[in-house]
Amino acid sequence: MEKALPFYTQSPSQLTDKQAQARTVMNHEVGRDFIAGEVRSFDLLEALRAIRCPTLLLAGELDPICPVQASDDIAKRIPAELLTYRRYPSCGHGAYRDVPEAFDEIRRFIEA
Repeated sequence: MEKALPFYTQSPSQLTDKQAQARTVMNHEVGRDFIAGEVRSFDLLEALRAIRCPTLLLAGELDPICPVQASDDIAKRIPAELLTYRRYPSCGHGAYRDVPEAFDEIRRFIEA
């Protein structure tokens, strides 16, 4: 976590916020099991074509967990007429953490 977390988010406050850290629950055993098993065969890309409701997809171009190319693949499979897709440069895994404009995007999407 010491080495990987700084790449997960671009927002320094998330790295130093003791309250945020205190609310975080990590189960390393579950993480190891997921990486050793499910993640190797877990693929829902084709199932995304079945989406029938408006969908907001926010992607950070510096996301080490879901690289922007993977977000592009996700976007290609969601029906275009239902998709709002935003890519944010200088953003990690959580656009809502790293990019204040992402909050506005989420708010507009929910209010529409």
